[in-house]
Amino acid sequence: MFEREPQKCQSDIAQLIEALDDLYKHLDVTPDQTFLARNARFAGLTAGSS
Repeated sequence: MFEREPQKCQSDIAQLIEALDDLYKHLDVTPDQTFLARNARFAGLTAGSS
C-alpha cells in the first residue's frame, strides 16, 4: 500500500530540499550556522548545570 516508484520519491525529496533551501535563504542563515548556534546553546546549558 505504501510502495511508490523510486523516481516519485526522489522528486519529492528534491522538492523538499529546494523548499528547505528557500527557507534558509529567506531566514538568511545557513544550516551550519543554525546547527552551530544550537550546539553552542546546548553546550552553555550543559556547562551551567554541572
